[in-house]
Amino acid sequence: MGRRGTGVWAVGAVAVVVAVTGCSAGSHAVDTGRKAADKAAGAADKANSMVLAALTRAGDRSQKAGSAEVSVTTQLANQPAPTTMAGTYTWGNGLAFDVEADAKSMNMQQLVSDGTVTMRYVKGAYYYGVDAQPSGPLENKHWMKVEASAILGEQGESAVAGSGDPTAGLRSLRYAKNVAQIGQETVLGRSTTHYKAVVSKADLGAAGKALSGDDGNSLMKQFTGGVDQLTFEVWVDKNDLPVRVNEQFGGATVSMDFKRFGATKPVVVPTASDTADMTEAFKKLTQPAA
Repeated sequence: MGRRGTGVWAVGAVAVVVAVTGCSAGSHAVDTGRKAADKAAGAADKANSMVLAALTRAGDRSQKAGSAEVSVTTQLANQPAPTTMAGTYTWGNGLAFDVEADAKSMNMQQLVSDGTVTMRYVKGAYYYGVDAQPSGPLENKHWMKVEASAILGEQGESAVAGSGDPTAGLRSLRYAKNVAQIGQETVLGRSTTHYKAVVSKADLGAAGKALSGDDGNSLMKQFTGGVDQLTFEVWVDKNDLPVRVNEQFGGATVSMDFKRFGATKPVVVPTASDTADMTEAFKKLTQPAA
């Protein structure tokens, strides 16, 4: 498979990375920024404190759930169409997910016949379900693998693997400088309260560097356009659980709907004999031309 062929999954890889990293960008701050949080809380007025308390409850409640069924739409900075995906995420013992994604929006339609790609993240690697090819590295293989560190970089991968999950960004909102309650809205048939918050890059830790490309990852910088802050819109139901989370950072946006929490199946690593490891090909593809 030549350079053109190996590149078809790059958009999909980054779309998933952005979706997960964006939603988990505050994990470093949650662990290390307690003093900053206390200072911000002391300076906030009563209304802001109530919003921060509501967002904190939503983050804590969703973290304890351990898994969720979700649908996600990701629009990258330089892509004409968003990438859509739906499936399950699990966390607690490390992040894992199993989703079905639109192949055309990822430029992977030539590798599948049904218009969708199964994508998994488990044990530090991304797996893409494809049709077996008659020749090349995907000959008689139904999965291709890319190590996450090849996409995120070592620091970014460590941040996501250690504490990343699609609800971790909510826990970073206790450090937000600008928060507001927008109003009451019905989302996915549920009554919710709509909130908005902004978190600066200074509070994002390693994941913030990964998103913006400040860690030297030119691929992420290309697809996000660089990140100075994350803007969150969150819809929370009466059980203090998020129903929808929208994020904007740089030129990228992510919208994630939480259809239900808990009771999802474990994500399984595809069989090694049916998998082609394309990590080195991906690295060569994304290295700057000499």
